[in-house]
Amino acid sequence: SYKCLTNREAEKIALDLSYSGLELMMPPLKFLSKNKSDRDDKYNNLQAVKSVHAPFLTVFNRDYFRSLNFAIKAAQATNTKLINIHPYSMRLIFGGRSAQEKAAQKITQLEKNTELTIAVEVMNRPRPPLKKLWRRYLQQPFKGPDEWVAYVKRHGLHATLDVTHIATWKQNPIDYINKLGSHLSHVHFSDYREDINTEHLIPGTGDIDCQAFLRNLNQVAPAITVTLELNPVDTREEVISSAQQSINYIHSNFNTKISHLKRVLDNQCLNYAFFKCLNFV
Repeated sequence: SYKCLTNREAEKIALDLSYSGLELMMPPLKFLSKNKSDRDDKYNNLQAVKSVHAPFLTVFNRDYFRSLNFAIKAAQATNTKLINIHPYSMRLIFGGRSAQEKAAQKITQLEKNTELTIAVEVMNRPRPPLKKLWRRYLQQPFKGPDEWVAYVKRHGLHATLDVTHIATWKQNPIDYINKLGSHLSHVHFSDYREDINTEHLIPGTGDIDCQAFLRNLNQVAPAITVTLELNPVDTREEVISSAQQSINYIHSNFNTKISHLKRVLDNQCLNYAFFKCLNFV
């Protein structure tokens, strides 16, 4: 949980395990807005932040660029050049498609003004549990990943390909490496099991052909940042174990240099979702 480690402690574990640093997930927007977070939101003392994930949003688009501005400030404070953000949501209300198109134009302008890369992530298919389904639906602006690809290309955006999010749509993530082409700027990598509808598993423990995905990615974009995103754990020991298992998997299949871990805060807890970045050698 978020009580397990501070940001600085997570960074030290990452570096001790031969990662180059962290992908920093900022606290949910509701905490940042009220300045009442019980989570570690301190990042000015971090030395190895490699990317920043913008705060998770409420379902209302009025918060979208407020969230992005928090991420921009964090990126500038930590000398980070890459930001990941979820797409502008709500197709049917608050401006609908027109507002979504304008949001893309604003992202492009912010990239020019800040000289940062802002990568828009593909979202997962809305599925049960029912208590979360309505929120997931409202946060899913596209009918499927191909519509997301078209949106990215139409506006010249950078893209984050989340492997498990693609798999929830019963699509092969490998196909989207080529579909995105030069727009592919960042990858969230982990495994997925459809029978239990669980994303962000340790590679090699689910349905995705993780070896084939990395092989194809290496051929098309060998210098890309790859973040290995795993599910939340509750103790320091589990943090280290999950990170080590993932390193072992990658080393057993590829000659790679591991370069980063992501410590993620979501609306429920701190996700020591181990996000490792691979520099293929």
